[in-house]
Amino acid sequence: LGDAANEPSIAVDPNDPNSPTDPGVPAAGKVPVLVDAEPSTAKVELVGSDQGERTVPAVFMAKPGETIEVRVFAPNHEAQREKVEVPATGGAKVSVTLRAMPAPLLVKTSPGDASVTVDGEPYREGMTVEPGQEIKLRAEKRGYESTTRVVTAEPGQELQVALELKKKTEEIMT
Repeated sequence: LGDAANEPSIAVDPNDPNSPTDPGVPAAGKVPVLVDAEPSTAKVELVGSDQGERTVPAVFMAKPGETIEVRVFAPNHEAQREKVEVPATGGAKVSVTLRAMPAPLLVKTSPGDASVTVDGEPYREGMTVEPGQEIKLRAEKRGYESTTRVVTAEPGQELQVALELKKKTEEIMT
């Protein structure tokens, strides 16, 4: 499986018939397939198998020469499937980075008819934003002081932002 110093360790479970009895000795003519993923809270399952889901890093035993498919998933992230051709010896490693789900953006303004931009683009109902990135919201209305706010969305969670504009005070010249 490569350089052991850079690889996650292979967990050995004596109660799991698919787990190697020793990380260096494949069980019953099978070789290990190591699946790792980001975020670290991801889970993985072998598609079409009753082996169940496992937390990453996870090891599945597979027959050399076969093609297996793994499904990797995590809350608020898009699931991903990967096909793996299992080599005759040495096993295989799959690394997956899941894409965070876009976050729905809901902006309320006071007054309610203020115009809003998101990173310079007009705000629209139903708009989503990329999580983990700062976004700049700006609200404007004639007769009011504009307001700007920078916020960051979490994966898959609605981002609700309230922007309140203050009425401009007229300076009276004497």
